[in-house]
Amino acid sequence: MHEAGRNSEALMNQWNFSKIRPGDKTREPIQGEFFTSDAIGRNGEALVREGIQNAMDAAIPGQRVHVRLFVSGESFGVPHDTMAEYCDGLWEHLHSPGNGLQNPPSPTEPCPFIVFEDFGTTGLQGDVEQYHPEPGVRNPFYYFVRAEGRSDKGEHERGRWGVGKFVFPSASRANTTFCATVRADDQRQLIIGQSVLKTHKVAADYYTPDGFFGQQLASGLTVPIENERALRSFFSTFNLQRRPTDPGLSIVIPWHDPDITSQALLAATALEYFFPILAGRLTVTVETPDQIWKIDQDTLQGIIDDLGSDELGDLSSYLPLAKAACNGEEPICLTSPSLSGALRWSEDMVSVEDREQINSRLENGSCVAVRVPMTVRRKSGANAPSHFDLYLQRDPTSKAGRPIFVRESIIISDVQAPRLRGIRSLVVVEDGPLATLLGDAENPSHTRWENGSNFKNKYVYGKSHLTFVANATSELLRILSDPEEEADRTLLSDFFFVPTSGTESGVGGGKTKTRLNSGTPTPDIPPPRPPRIRVERSPGGFAVIGANSDSPPASVDVRVAYDVRRGSALKNYDRADFEIGKGGVRVVAEQGVTVTECESNRLSLNVNEAGFRCAVAGFDTERDLYVDARAKDVVDDH
Repeated sequence: MHEAGRNSEALMNQWNFSKIRPGDKTREPIQGEFFTSDAIGRNGEALVREGIQNAMDAAIPGQRVHVRLFVSGESFGVPHDTMAEYCDGLWEHLHSPGNGLQNPPSPTEPCPFIVFEDFGTTGLQGDVEQYHPEPGVRNPFYYFVRAEGRSDKGEHERGRWGVGKFVFPSASRANTTFCATVRADDQRQLIIGQSVLKTHKVAADYYTPDGFFGQQLASGLTVPIENERALRSFFSTFNLQRRPTDPGLSIVIPWHDPDITSQALLAATALEYFFPILAGRLTVTVETPDQIWKIDQDTLQGIIDDLGSDELGDLSSYLPLAKAACNGEEPICLTSPSLSGALRWSEDMVSVEDREQINSRLENGSCVAVRVPMTVRRKSGANAPSHFDLYLQRDPTSKAGRPIFVRESIIISDVQAPRLRGIRSLVVVEDGPLATLLGDAENPSHTRWENGSNFKNKYVYGKSHLTFVANATSELLRILSDPEEEADRTLLSDFFFVPTSGTESGVGGGKTKTRLNSGTPTPDIPPPRPPRIRVERSPGGFAVIGANSDSPPASVDVRVAYDVRRGSALKNYDRADFEIGKGGVRVVAEQGVTVTECESNRLSLNVNEAGFRCAVAGFDTERDLYVDARAKDVVDDH
């Protein structure tokens, strides 16, 4: 479209920054802040997360992606006189006041560098002279090199925000990168450089933040270098392995952050991409001038063992779950939740047979695969059936930790799911409609799900989908621990009841009932273990109290309903009766407890000390209450 006659217009290779024109905004680019330690904690983790994600999104169909990470070190850095060839017109901008750089490199120092190369990918295809978005035109080159905060990735790809590419310049002391690409469609080989500073002043002139290295056209647009000699020299200088027949993208990060080491890149790769590596979709090599580490299905376990728990925590113990997922273990399929209202877990999603089967496998220490069907409802368009898979294994040595969530091979590391003791679990989302929904909900660094601009107002009860997936493990375990059917404790209530001191589950404003099963003599049995919690009656409400200082629970789950003469009180609950926390029904966390959920007839409490007490009041004093309070060894993080 724009490329005819380009070579005749091209001038020498150099860095080009544009002067600010009257009326231009002063810009202070902040995209890199999405990937600081506040969002992603380990050195090199942002580079690995975003770089490999981009590579997998650009995969050639049917090919496995290979990523090569090379860290030169000081001893193998490019000499300063050689770097001069790639810095013409750059130094005055790197050392200008107010450009945002804290420790810019000097023209007289060597250049240590990191190379990020992907293979089995398409490379940066598209018109290299496009300089504005064109609706309906797919142009990875334009969106990677020239666009800021925009992406042309489809909803079935992993990225959304168009800011992940900023991890590359952010890893450079000069906020600068060079890109070399071989394109799968036309086999063209291109080199272009980019520097992202703040608006800055050189001599008497002010310049925009963005500088480009390449050939400048008479129009002022900088386009890539295609000269064969320059390409050979660049590939040799920066130790690239790409050949003219290898489509993909090679990114050079000059003067890299010294905290990004080969060990940091190894740890980040194992932690963030163990799932696609085990699945055979990805291989990675991390290299220095002296050593090469290859990470694939066969070597991953050894790499994790060598790095140890100080770097990776208990990642090794999750590999059996990941292998079960990658090997396609046949899952137990649950029943889809109701489409009436917000998405919620319920006991009728798990049949009696499935409960028995799941519990039996867990007790045996086996890995259990469970498929959870659900329907994604868009505000525009038809409903889409979808599902996710849950892999669980009982491990008494496991401390309280959250499940690991995988969305289309990306680890979503900061999902606020309840912590679990004695259970390891992996939640895998690969099916299109749900994977798209969760991708829409991710923040720019893909670490958590939130109701952001890409997600809000797009789905019916959208937030409930996020909670439904995030709480999957804890909700399934709650259902598995429930009796098969809530006992009908009202069956003989008109004939047998005795008043109590208000320490049982059924408490009400008028009276408290204890139901009797029969009149037959009761044999002598050992006394039960002391209860960990008790429910105490109060006028128009109740209080949940810690009853065992030696063994307090981690949390308490409370469900409430007005009592009924026949059937299940909880199943007959109606929002029109009351909603906890609304309409006068108030919660007072009096001592040693934190309220983590308060919705409809459900209350979740985190216990901070043994002698806790939480009161709920404001119910109809003319009706009896049914209160089901359960001690849990799970910390809720709603």
